[in-house]
Amino acid sequence: MTPESFNIAMLCELHPNRVDAPLPAEPCRHEWLIVTRCGDLLTISVTGSAAMPKHLNPGAPAPDGLQPRRCLLAQRSETSDRSAEVVFRLSGILPPGITLPARHVPATGLVRIAPKGHWLRLYAEIRPEGSAPGPRATTEPTRRGQQRCFQGGDWFFLAEERAWSRSWLRAA
Repeated sequence: MTPESFNIAMLCELHPNRVDAPLPAEPCRHEWLIVTRCGDLLTISVTGSAAMPKHLNPGAPAPDGLQPRRCLLAQRSETSDRSAEVVFRLSGILPPGITLPARHVPATGLVRIAPKGHWLRLYAEIRPEGSAPGPRATTEPTRRGQQRCFQGGDWFFLAEERAWSRSWLRAA
């Protein structure tokens, strides 16, 4: 079963692409996500932290210093035929009274989370609202120079949970 509440780090294959394209038009990149579920709400925080080659090895833990930069909000939609998989629908509107850990990115699309062994796996098809189809990655200035950020276009996320010092889980 998928836990009702958790806060985890996930190593994400980020594919900028059209949702209806059969294969990625651009190579994927690997970034860290922070995924939090509280009952029927799910947040996917994009950290903008690229995964180093050592992190791509199965079982390599997430770095401790991950911080959310952009945040997607999703509400539970339905459970698919497989009872362990939970489906969420992304929200373009931030409901009153909801506080997110980073700036909200209004988006449409679906997010699926299911257990894979002892870990969780996430698959998402995302289109930020107001964006045209197709990839568009931008950079933002940081104290260390330029850093890629989640913005615009269509995106596929395929992510797997990794061990992280700030993770927590609570069963249903």
